[in-house]
Amino acid sequence: MKLVPIITSLLHNLESGQFLRRFFLDFEGTGLAIGFDPEFKLIYTDLEEQLPTYLAALAQVVAQAESELLLQLDVRRDRKITAVRGAWNNYRDTDVVAKKEAYNQLKPLINTYKNLATENYEAESLGIDNYIAGLKSTEHLPLVQLLNMIEQIDELEAANNLFKTTFNNRSNTTVSTVVYNTKLLKKNIFTTYKELAKYCLTMANRRTPSPYFVTALEAINNGRSYYANIIAHRNGNGGTTPPVNPAV
Repeated sequence: MKLVPIITSLLHNLESGQFLRRFFLDFEGTGLAIGFDPEFKLIYTDLEEQLPTYLAALAQVVAQAESELLLQLDVRRDRKITAVRGAWNNYRDTDVVAKKEAYNQLKPLINTYKNLATENYEAESLGIDNYIAGLKSTEHLPLVQLLNMIEQIDELEAANNLFKTTFNNRSNTTVSTVVYNTKLLKKNIFTTYKELAKYCLTMANRRTPSPYFVTALEAINNGRSYYANIIAHRNGNGGTTPPVNPAV
């Protein structure tokens, strides 16, 4: 028997956690008792005990990435708020009477929302919705059309909608005060995983193969095959060619 080749270092962060979870689910599905072999139980238990901390570290990475993305999207919509005000302010010194009147009529509304960008995320989202509703109201729409502000308003609306969608779809993960060394945790847990895989491979290929380890190796290979195909498709070879010099 052989191990399905896979380079585990090519797994994305979340995939690596799912890969390990898949192993435990597949092994549990075999009905094998982990106490059958003392050495196997020792390595298996070590791997199992490392998993919660590793998953917590991955959750922290995801939460931090989401926070960074939200910050970027918030900065983007703040710039769009400035662009709307700038489009209106272009007509501050206009000599065209109708446009000067439109400028003055919009001033109270524009100034009401001049500090929108300083609000917290949810307050700003609601404020932008109200701002746009005011600008596109029956009373003000002809004025913003006259001042050629529609493009900037539509871009602000799109930026705000993107922020709200991302904010509402973010995970409920709370970033703990514990700072994890995710790289080290990943290195350690996959060292243990590889030790377990190699041990099962050795025991399954003994002169008199153990049915226990043959079944255990099949469980290990289920996940390896699934994620090896994901990596292969991502790398553009259609999942048909195994990785070169695969790591266990």
